[in-house]
Amino acid sequence: MTFDAVRLLQSRIEALWSRAELGAAITVQTDPQHDGGPHVEVQGAQYNIVGTERGAEIYRHDGLSIDAAAAWYLLDLADGQARAEELQKRRDGFYLGYSRWNWMARALEILQVIDPKIAAQGRDEAQSVLVQHPLSEDEQAYSRWPLP
Repeated sequence: MTFDAVRLLQSRIEALWSRAELGAAITVQTDPQHDGGPHVEVQGAQYNIVGTERGAEIYRHDGLSIDAAAAWYLLDLADGQARAEELQKRRDGFYLGYSRWNWMARALEILQVIDPKIAAQGRDEAQSVLVQHPLSEDEQAYSRWPLP
């Protein structure tokens, strides 16, 4: 059952990620990675996403449905893709300033293509971060996207 459940989750992630046309999705791991990366544990019909680093558990999301687990991975994939694109553009000299909003907005754009419900979840998370840690004046000035 565990293997089938992981394979089903992997298929769900791949099918949704393919909508963004950004290359391969990640492979869902079932063993601790010890580098901060996630692995999944299956208990019945529920998924637990766990991150470990150097032998210590650093986060855990228990009791997720397959849709919620897939959304977690897709949010993480979109965030990673957007950060990588942002970094590459700065390295290539396309622009000089840094703004968190540049990768946040790009991640939301990716998620909107994948699934509007997951994009809404991403917007809520971004809004929560920005309420707690607002964009600085420099970040606002360097934003290439309309500010939230």
